[in-house]
Amino acid sequence: MSTEAGITIRAVEAADLPATRRWRNDARVNGPALGRRFPINETGERSWFEQLGHGAFPSQVVWAVANQRNEAVGLVQLSEIHWIHRTSMFGIWIGPEFWGQGFATAATRLACEHAVVALGLRQVRLEVAASNEQAHAVYLRCGFVDEARLQRAVLLDGTLQDLLVMRYDADQPEGLR
Repeated sequence: MSTEAGITIRAVEAADLPATRRWRNDARVNGPALGRRFPINETGERSWFEQLGHGAFPSQVVWAVANQRNEAVGLVQLSEIHWIHRTSMFGIWIGPEFWGQGFATAATRLACEHAVVALGLRQVRLEVAASNEQAHAVYLRCGFVDEARLQRAVLLDGTLQDLLVMRYDADQPEGLR
């Protein structure tokens, strides 16, 4: 697929599932991701995998983020793809053992480039907890801009926190094109 500095986004393969399931069940990954907070068993992970890429116009595209040895180090996705308005939501997570190595930045750039060039999307949005400063910095580096701050919008570890809404516009000068 696409590569940046030896980092690739590629199709998720069955061999990736033990690692993706382990990471999804890790509170360091699923807590800040604003998503799932309940255990995922092997059957659930297999079911998720089998649904990837279904439909002539899928509303979601998921890639494995792979290192130079083609080992999965995380996942990146475009979801809620709206083919008429040419928009989507963005999500990413990297396995904790690979944090701080540039995978998130490279994979974010690659996914946004694919969204614009290959899929013809004009805008990609994301939501991130304001307390997740590392992720926010990655998104800013990749050309996302802050669009809104929703006060006390998410409950993380029993604490109400602000939610940042960000967007990447295909035609913005600081974007990836």
